[in-house]
Amino acid sequence: MERRQLDDLLARIRVLHTQTLLELGALSEDDFATPTDLKHWTSMRRLLLRFGDHMREHANQLEDARAKLGRNASMPQRMLAESEVAWGKLLAATVGLTDADLDAEPVAGDWSIRQVIEHILAIEEVYLNGARAALGTTVEQHPAVSAEEINFYHDNGYLGPFTAVSEEEMAAIRAHIDDNVLQRDGPNPRTRVQSRHMDSAVVYDLATHPAIVERMASILGPDLIMWATNFFIKEEGGSEIPWHQDINFWPLEPPINISAWIAIDNVTIENSCVRLIPGSHKRSIPHIAADQGMAFGEMADPAYFDEGQAINMELRPGQFFLFTERLLHHSFANRSSLRRMGMSIRVTLPIVAIDQKNPPLHPGHTAILVHGRDSMGFNRLGDRPRQP
Repeated sequence: MERRQLDDLLARIRVLHTQTLLELGALSEDDFATPTDLKHWTSMRRLLLRFGDHMREHANQLEDARAKLGRNASMPQRMLAESEVAWGKLLAATVGLTDADLDAEPVAGDWSIRQVIEHILAIEEVYLNGARAALGTTVEQHPAVSAEEINFYHDNGYLGPFTAVSEEEMAAIRAHIDDNVLQRDGPNPRTRVQSRHMDSAVVYDLATHPAIVERMASILGPDLIMWATNFFIKEEGGSEIPWHQDINFWPLEPPINISAWIAIDNVTIENSCVRLIPGSHKRSIPHIAADQGMAFGEMADPAYFDEGQAINMELRPGQFFLFTERLLHHSFANRSSLRRMGMSIRVTLPIVAIDQKNPPLHPGHTAILVHGRDSMGFNRLGDRPRQP
């Protein structure tokens, strides 16, 4: 495992932990007796106790493993570790606080809760910038991707591949999707392959993985709304998807989007990987009726592009690439004996209005705020589902 992969996993744990505090922080004493479906933790009380015990147990386990490796922390590292302990104490002190608590007038001479939090934010930035100045270090404007990668994305309309999860992790995710998610009806009454971020925590977590979302934020900015997830499954003999630009089919106004396509199966030329034409996003291509036997009803007019410039995007399970709403892409029919499944993740900005009631979406559709804040309120948003 690379350090980058460890950091990605820790970021996911931190996101889950934050979500736990948000969802369960308002529980009352009466909620303690609420039964659960878990085998050993049959009540909410036992489950909440387990949250803390589980974290402490494995934190001790990690400390022991590090000691056995002889990897003693340096003094700066120990001091930073103490700040993490203090961060945990700070979070604990905010659990269950309400809007009224935040705005309550402080006792004379004290600070309000809001003043304390705002002060911490301001001073932490002062401390970090002071350390940077002392060490002569600079910070990339977009830490998740380099300036060169951003330029490549703007010039070519795509970026990647990158790795979100390991092949071993994806094997477990794939088994759950096959055995559970795709075996039950989903939020869209027309199909089981769309909008499963709404009813599956496993799909939600994959679609909002920091390795994906942080790179998107580096390109489109800090405020992001995920509005669609879709499984693309090609069994043996699965139909060809014609050349197309996604925005031709989408209910977005204005038409701003960034997509990720993540491989759930192994994706090769043989089992119909995505093919794309670099630079084709720089103009809108007319779409016409698709040829017979195609998976879509419309396709990009071949008179307006050169298919000979196409490249193949082969991916290992857990890898993904990013692309714009206007990048021309397609995939051949699957002429192999191996299934090809991937999932698309569509992300836009809060300034974009999404038609959530009509095809290709559906009544009751909810999008997800995956990064930053929604200052516009144009679109109906949902939370992480409880069901795996």
